[in-house]
Amino acid sequence: MKKGFGIIDILNGILILALAASFVVPVIKQKDEKAKYKESVKMLRQVAAAMERHYLETGSYPVFENFSEIAGTGSSLVSGEYIENVPGTDAWGRPFQGKSDGKEYTLEGFSVRSSNEKMVSQYNDYKFSTGSKFNMKGQRT
Repeated sequence: MKKGFGIIDILNGILILALAASFVVPVIKQKDEKAKYKESVKMLRQVAAAMERHYLETGSYPVFENFSEIAGTGSSLVSGEYIENVPGTDAWGRPFQGKSDGKEYTLEGFSVRSSNEKMVSQYNDYKFSTGSKFNMKGQRT
């Protein structure tokens, strides 16, 4: 009898590693999606806080029809030093949505990108509105 590994032994090892990876990879991906969601909420929360500081100093919110109008470094929120930069997109690169008429505002972000329905239901679309009120789709306020 020869000592060593045969092709069957190597294939069994590869099969075991592949099986282990099939359990680990989705868990890692899910944690990454949660982290991106939380980062996106944090980014929009900072914009809402800047909107509130702007209101306290000027008596009105910046007026815009589309969130892209206040995104970036040329924003009145940035020039007024209420925030360093207004992010235009979430952690996945999807554009934030929002509008303001000067008296009230709404800033909106989106749910996690996942085929896992349970995860999507826990991390729904969300929005911040006048007064920095946070609301997640499907939740009562």
